[in-house]
Order: sequence, then structure tokens, then C-alpha cells
Amino acid sequence: MSFNEKREVRAADQCLSRMAEMLSNWYHANHRDLPWRHTKDPYAIWISEIMAQQTRISALLPYYERFMIRFPDIRSLAKASMDDVLLVWAGLGYYKRAHNLHMSAKRMVEEYAGIFPRDVSVLQSFPGIGEYTAGAIASICYGLPTAAVDGNVKRVYARLLAVDDEVNSKNMLTKSKQFVASLMPYAEPSVLTQSLMELGALVCSPKRPKCQVCPFEKDCKAHDTGQEETWPVKLKKPTQKTKYWTVLVIINSTGDILLRKRSETLLQGLYQYVLCDGKLSDNEVMSTLETSGFTVNSMKPLGKSRHLFTHLIWEMVGYVCYVDHAEEHSLCPEYSYYSRAQWEGLAFPTALAYYNRQISQFLE
Repeated sequence: MSFNEKREVRAADQCLSRMAEMLSNWYHANHRDLPWRHTKDPYAIWISEIMAQQTRISALLPYYERFMIRFPDIRSLAKASMDDVLLVWAGLGYYKRAHNLHMSAKRMVEEYAGIFPRDVSVLQSFPGIGEYTAGAIASICYGLPTAAVDGNVKRVYARLLAVDDEVNSKNMLTKSKQFVASLMPYAEPSVLTQSLMELGALVCSPKRPKCQVCPFEKDCKAHDTGQEETWPVKLKKPTQKTKYWTVLVIINSTGDILLRKRSETLLQGLYQYVLCDGKLSDNEVMSTLETSGFTVNSMKPLGKSRHLFTHLIWEMVGYVCYVDHAEEHSLCPEYSYYSRAQWEGLAFPTALAYYNRQISQFLE
């Protein structure tokens, strides 16, 4: 290696060391006091990371606290029923996360005596634990120099160096991991991982980043242009599809409600009322019920509701329908009657929360 090459290496090392030190100092002075920041327990970190996927920290905090009270360790989660897990999770959304947590907990207890593996590749073999989550657990809990790259980290990296790769491309992920890995030798892995995520969340936000308080303000190429929000580069989001439903809350003469547990991938394991495809008129609702084997005593409208999923919109109109008790009906063999007490203990999706509130007055 020539003298000039050695000098360039030393300069690069000094630059990386300075950046890592700036990040660490900023984190110690500015990080949020979050409950999982007081532990190195991989179970607690795992739960927090899974909940933080697609959910703001401020929104997940009460769910996290409630979840940890109900399931304080991996064995208690593994022993629980899926219904119990969904009941605690209900309202947080993206319910596949809860299913994966439960499956992973059971497998970790059965195969690893409830002890989290330190090997990142082994961690990634569990349902719902991807490369990022495995890296976060390994670096935060075990101090291993493993890059954990999420959307926050990619945004910081893209703006810092004005990287034009599309944010969700393989190139962006590879380059972001290399960037984080280059900083690892100069900082405590746990602090570095959390500082990059925290900087993206608190300062280098998607909209209106707070560049004036960023430790990299003078080094950031995106900031130099005055067009920080140009990075990271994103493809245009696909248009959300709209699905129309008529929600039928069917109550029999003894006050029991007709429900079923969903087996579909969307909202799997949660309970729903009768959902009829499309927007039905009063007459169409009455006809649907009668041809399905119900004797309808009365019917009242419950109003309209709208729920947004990531790639889907549910537009709903609801009715509460009082019927004579009918064990045999052709709406769906998976439907069963549940008492008021049972209804109160079931996990419903947030999409139907409006109708839960509406019908509570009819169940007095």
C-alpha cells in the first residue's frame, strides 16, 4: 500500500470514528425513555421490535405495557392460547405479527428451552423474525456487530450521502448495511443500532426533518441541496383498492349474536359479524336473511363506517337484525351464536370497532 493509499485509509477511519462518536453522543443526550431501553432481555426487545413494525412508538406503548403484563416472558406467551394473544393485541393491527410471535414463542420454548439463540441466521428461521429484527436483537441484546437496517436507517443513510437508489431496492439495502457495518468498529453495537433508528425517528423524519438539531447537519449532502425530502427515492404507491361490505349484526331471541372466527389471512383469528358482499339496501338485507333461513322480527340501520388497511379500504354499512333463534341457516356453516358475556371477551378487528360501539346499546 502506497503512502497516499495509507493516508486515505486513515482519513476514512477518522471520518467513520467521528461519525460514530457524534451518533453515540447525540443518542445519550436525546434518546426517548422507552420501557425496553431499560433492559437487554431479548424477549422484551423482540416484542418491541415486532410491535414497532408499521406502528408508531407513541401508539404502541400502551399495547406493549399491557402485553408485557399479560405475557411477561417467552414461556407465558408460548403457553397462552392464540385467542388470548389476539385479545391483548386487538387494535394494534397487522395481526399476522401476533400469530408469528405466538408460533415463534412455542418453537423457541420447545427447541431452545426458551433461550434466544445468539446466531443471527438461526433467529431468522423463526416466523416473523427477518434480517432487521435478528440484527436488532443480536446487536442490542448481545452486543454483536450486526447491522440492523430499517426504514429509519435507510432514510438517514440516503440523505447523508444523497443516494439515488430506490429506498426498497436490494441495492439500497446492501449499501445501507455496508454503511452501518463500517461504523460498527467505532461504537458500541447496541448504542449504534439504536442511535441510527432514533435519529431517523426523531430528527431525520420523512416530512419536515429537523436538520438544525441533527449531528450530521454540516455533513449531509441532502441538506446541502435544501431539498431533504427528495431522499430517499421512492416509487409511487399503488392505489388502494376499495371493498364494500354490508355488516349484519344478527341477534336472536335470547340475545345471542351470530359470529365467526376468521380463517382468512387478513385479520386471521379475529371475530366478525356477518359480512355480505357489496352495499345492500334494506330490502336486499331482508331478502338475504329470509332466503338464508332466518325469521326476521325487526331490523335497524347502524350507519356507515370506513377502515383503511395498507393496500385496501373497507367501506361498510351496518344493520342490527333481530331474528328468531335459527341453528340451521345457509349464510355460513362457520357461524355460531355467542352470548353477551362471550362477546365481551372476544378479539375483534379495529375495522369493526365502530359496530361494536353501536351495538353495545342493544345488548343491555
